[in-house]
Amino acid sequence: MLNFTAHDDNANVPMPVRKLWAWLLDRWRALRMRKIVAQTIGLAPNAAAGFIVERKSVRVTCLSGTLWVTCDDDVKDYMVSAGQDFVPRSRGRLVVQAAPTSPASFLIQRSVV
Repeated sequence: MLNFTAHDDNANVPMPVRKLWAWLLDRWRALRMRKIVAQTIGLAPNAAAGFIVERKSVRVTCLSGTLWVTCDDDVKDYMVSAGQDFVPRSRGRLVVQAAPTSPASFLIQRSVV
């Protein structure tokens, strides 16, 4: 009778080494992502744009209309009107959406704060 067992290539690798490897891989992916450069973005009514940001690394300035802004790891959502700025309090995914009734535009740039 043949006895087949599943083979795990990582079975002999200690857990701290696996965690270190996962952390290094995450950092490598983050460094390869394109940095946010200052740009003006226009949104049609109810349209959205998403970004990956580091903590407090960007500033969103509403130029016209009203924006709904939400971030990963932040329980609040924010309404930003023309002339107002928004700096995320958490890192991760940032979603900026125009109000359903009118178009909006905003400037996204690296924050100096």
